Amino acid sequence: MLGGALADYASWRWIFFINLPISAIALYVCWKVIPDDSPEACDERIDYGGIVFLSLALFALLLAFDLVVDVGFKSPLVLGLIVAFFLFIGLFTLIEKMVGQRALIPPDVAGNRRFIFAGIATLLISALFFAGLFFILQFLTNIRGVSAVRAGMGLIPMMLAFSVFGFFAGKVYDVIGARKIVAVATLLMALGMYILSHLHKDTQYIVLIPGFLLLGTGIGLFNSTITTVAITVVDTSRASLAGAIIFMLQIAGGAVGLGLNTTIVALAADMPSGIDTAFTLNACLALSAFVIGVLFISAEKKPR
Repeated sequence: MLGGALADYASWRWIFFINLPISAIALYVCWKVIPDDSPEACDERIDYGGIVFLSLALFALLLAFDLVVDVGFKSPLVLGLIVAFFLFIGLFTLIEKMVGQRALIPPDVAGNRRFIFAGIATLLISALFFAGLFFILQFLTNIRGVSAVRAGMGLIPMMLAFSVFGFFAGKVYDVIGARKIVAVATLLMALGMYILSHLHKDTQYIVLIPGFLLLGTGIGLFNSTITTVAITVVDTSRASLAGAIIFMLQIAGGAVGLGLNTTIVALAADMPSGIDTAFTLNACLALSAFVIGVLFISAEKKPR
């Protein structure tokens, strides 16, 4: 809503400027409040090669998705970027094997099947969520003609459901375990995306609310649960690393999913039909995460 107000009454550039004082305050508070826990003696080294090649791979893939709208899938530039993505991913994998335990993703984590499937589910759902947020706002502003502030207000049902069920997910986890929560959450997201996919230029906002509530509820239940799964299926010494990897997958999945969905919408005859196709794909991603959750996510109940 604040971003919408800035876009409507000031300039969209203020959505970046306003973060400068906020970041300065956060930096000051962290500097003053968080104790200095720098290790006195540490022989660990940062896997710079892994960081560089993984970053280059993701950059190449995202740039390919961005350019395909203008130059097409058969463009040598797009094909070259896709080849570069696979090349950099291959180099990343090779470097990870060479550096062993110092790798960005160490062998004991990369070889943990339950963690890997938790990461894949996170990747799929993140692609769904970020695209859903973006294109619902696009539909409300560009097709329904509402202001940016009202479009932001339109997301309140989804974000309230996300916040409430994300808060209670931990308590539910202690009672029924991860597998049932992930199964229910992914089914709710698939149903929510399916409902939201039936958009046309005359769709009224009230018709979207059930889809918003289902999607927000599913995301709230899923995010907390999958993070807990990820940090409890690895050794306790790897818990912080596992949490960081899951966060990385959330951001990467959101970026790749947004790029893919944008390509689908841009190549469609009009925005509503493009969103229909993209959201149908997203519902399939949620169903894929459901299968992963049912088959591979641990049903063991662990305290948070």
